[in-house]
Amino acid sequence: MKQTILFFFFCILLFPAFSQSKKQVNNHDITSVTELNIKYNDDKESSKKKTVRKFNDDGLLIEESKYDKDGKLQNKVIYKYNSDEKKTEKTVYDNNEKQLERTTYSYNDKGLISERKKHNAKDKLISVRK
Repeated sequence: MKQTILFFFFCILLFPAFSQSKKQVNNHDITSVTELNIKYNDDKESSKKKTVRKFNDDGLLIEESKYDKDGKLQNKVIYKYNSDEKKTEKTVYDNNEKQLERTTYSYNDKGLISERKKHNAKDKLISVRK
């Protein structure tokens, strides 16, 4: 119980480090952040997950990879942006880096999302949200 409380307190202290704003990422030349999440039961490690986030020179998230306890890739998400730094595409890949789904985003004159198009693993359009 004591270790659980200490671990929880430790996580609270580190939370701001994992929630870097674009400005903080850009100002400190951060190119990637690795988050390691370890859970314990009865003083034994019960699960371990790793997330690696990569950023471009503008501080925008461009890749997020999740790994299991053995360090094997579970999935990867790639993000693309337009010149206004608005997300234009999000592509999700499986552990073999095969596409699972792809979503494209269009924006109106006010910079708000006007349309979302979702594609399946074979890149076939499966839904449009306006």
